Amino acid sequence: MAVVAHAPAPVELVRSTSAYYAAPVLVDGGVAYLTVPRQHGSPAVVARLGGDRLVLRIGTAARVLADSRCTSAAECAGVLAPSAAGAEVVYGVAADGSGGFIGQAGATGAQRILHADDGDSAAPLVYDGDDTRALWVDDGAIVGAEAPVVAKADTGGEVRAVAASAAGVVWLARAGASGPWRIRAVPTAAPGPVTIAEETRRGVRVGAPVLAADGTVVFSRRLPAGRRRAVFEIVVVRPTTGETILATSPAVPVGDHDTLPRVQLLGTTAVYRLRDARYEAIHATDLATGVTQVLVRKGRRVARISDPTVAGAKTVAWAQTDFRRGVFVRSRLLRVRL
Repeated sequence: MAVVAHAPAPVELVRSTSAYYAAPVLVDGGVAYLTVPRQHGSPAVVARLGGDRLVLRIGTAARVLADSRCTSAAECAGVLAPSAAGAEVVYGVAADGSGGFIGQAGATGAQRILHADDGDSAAPLVYDGDDTRALWVDDGAIVGAEAPVVAKADTGGEVRAVAASAAGVVWLARAGASGPWRIRAVPTAAPGPVTIAEETRRGVRVGAPVLAADGTVVFSRRLPAGRRRAVFEIVVVRPTTGETILATSPAVPVGDHDTLPRVQLLGTTAVYRLRDARYEAIHATDLATGVTQVLVRKGRRVARISDPTVAGAKTVAWAQTDFRRGVFVRSRLLRVRL
């Protein structure tokens, strides 16, 4: 993998000295993101997929779409990470214990409930969106506003993540707590679901997949590396050549409780967060050429970085929280155009 050291300088979209930012997503004309009050946050919050409030910012106008009004660190994860659905966002709000709802909202603040779970099921709230639609999981099936997209019998287990794009739908499923992890997809031109990858090794965890226009699937994976350490991989599965490893981290402590990187696709470029013992970075790798740009690289003692979000053909953004001597200084949303 060839690495290009230089990258465009990032532009600051917004900053805060009173709250952590997390899970940003670019939408038409703006950005949505989670916040966690400074007094209830920690460095680990930045890569998390839950927060206290969901904010949609269009230009200089910001609107709060969901607010859990948390009063302790344990309560500040009930509003779940947004996904873009055109000019709107799809998001989840988890109830105490289990259940909650999946909603959709835009710049006006008007909200629609797409799916409500009364708590009878322990299944997670799973959803995603693309330029034209929102998808979510209801009673084990992947559904949209008009009709079911994937029947429960075709999912391969409990759906843990789903991704929608013009190329089709791809999802991660697992049958039971100890069953194999399966990545399945319904490409736009395919007559039905196909299995992309299946992981049966003990102790291996699999992250949310994304689907490229040519049928290539990219996802992250965590493998045990002995002595309470783990290795993170970015995996590419092409229709013609099968599985290859795009990038690998060195072994890092399991006790750091790192989340699996959430890969994004920008045309033919995979954009992902990856860490080592002292640094974490966001990389952009062209799947056709193998050339990689390092968009940002920060020491973990001075900054933490969220998973990236992408839009159009050239834009990448992320949340970054800066520290001085271990103390919170500010949180920012940053953007680059490749």
